Amino acid sequence: TLDAGLVGELTRHPNIVGLKDSSGDIKRFAEYTDVCERSCCLFVGNGTLLYTALELGAVGGILAVADFAAGLAAEVVRRFRAGDTQGAGRAQEQLTPLHKEIVASYGAVGVKAALDHLGWSGGVPRAPLQPLAAKDLRKVTAALDGAGLSAA
Repeated sequence: TLDAGLVGELTRHPNIVGLKDSSGDIKRFAEYTDVCERSCCLFVGNGTLLYTALELGAVGGILAVADFAAGLAAEVVRRFRAGDTQGAGRAQEQLTPLHKEIVASYGAVGVKAALDHLGWSGGVPRAPLQPLAAKDLRKVTAALDGAGLSAA
């Protein structure tokens, strides 16, 4: 994790145009927004924090949950930018459990399983990672189904 002062200094460098914070620490993200040059684009990397990060000045997110729920993540941003904060909040409420139940619980293996379930090619995880056990795969499937996401 980078100190906010250092981040502020780095964002003044002409070759640095953006920053992604995946720490999951919204207080740290707020510190970054306070010290960063306005020309620097700030992105959040944690799907549970997208809406809050937008409120703090993020331009968007670079999110693992968006690999399989891109429409939902985009809806948070689109509604927020349109001034529909209630709609953005509702979309965030749908996105958060997907991040928690799939990305945070299973990491890349969960993302791959979600992609496979939705009809895209998540593929087999590289060693030493293993595909999800059947009970965990059922949890991923239930989370996707609960969010209304199904194969295209």
